[in-house]
Amino acid sequence: YVHKGSAFVTILDSIGDGIQEKCYTFVINKGYVLSLPTGFFHSILNIGDDNLIFYEAFMSGETNEISLLKGVKELGNSISAGALGLSTKQTSLMLNNKAPEFIVKF
Repeated sequence: YVHKGSAFVTILDSIGDGIQEKCYTFVINKGYVLSLPTGFFHSILNIGDDNLIFYEAFMSGETNEISLLKGVKELGNSISAGALGLSTKQTSLMLNNKAPEFIVKF
């Protein structure tokens, strides 16, 4: 649920074969509710002039959520580049860096 702000959302529907991936992009605003199927890679980018505040809820305590950098490592160079709209050179740089642990279970 978006409590405040606007965000650009990217969702990658991947069956993992490197051929049939589909990428969806759209904008969400205050009052929107977004539901993501389990296992879909996604990114949420604040595009507003103010802070983005949104709330997440998971179906279980085992979220298995990954950071953007970990996502690139999981999906590989070409899939990540296509999904994020980056060059393979940019995603290669991400692949060569250690992913920080931003997500903390609480």
